[in-house]
Amino acid sequence: MAAEHLMGMIKGSYFMKVMLHGTGAIDHEGHEKRIRAAVSTFLRAYGRSR
Repeated sequence: MAAEHLMGMIKGSYFMKVMLHGTGAIDHEGHEKRIRAAVSTFLRAYGRSR
């Protein structure tokens, strides 16, 4: 389930945007920001407690 949550956060609505509007609908500038935020959130939720 954790992997599904991570992939859902990373993929977000990209799949639907591409299916409806083509690859030009993807915001490439915000892509890295989305990935970093998803990984940060994932680690807070599922990371090892210290």
